[in-house]
Amino acid sequence: MTATTTVYRVEHSVTGEGPYIRSNRDTNWDAVPGLHRAHNMSDAHPGPYADDVVGRKLRDEHSFGFSSREQLDKWFKGFKKKLHTAGFVIRVFEAPEDTTVISGHQTIFVKDDSKVVQTLPAVRWGQLP
Repeated sequence: MTATTTVYRVEHSVTGEGPYIRSNRDTNWDAVPGLHRAHNMSDAHPGPYADDVVGRKLRDEHSFGFSSREQLDKWFKGFKKKLHTAGFVIRVFEAPEDTTVISGHQTIFVKDDSKVVQTLPAVRWGQLP
């Protein structure tokens, strides 16, 4: 039996894309208004190559998530209702431990090798619009 790691990931409920992927590449429209601008080059939201642990091991097949719901909530503070409105959910994965890299900011994992074990709303129940 392979050891697994739990990963919390924000992704679109239909497409499975993360929130930093532009939903309409032709018009450069953000799926979640203001998210790119707020997180771009922010010390609290380092890109994958700014995060030394993650950047050195990053490959095309990797997806991004978090090692806890609390870490995810902190990262997306102020944007969870916008994520919910735009159709994003939180998917909880069990990822093979040997393909997962956890840093202080993000977790990278191979989504195709992982199993979805739960789907949650992007906001907690008491916060739903």
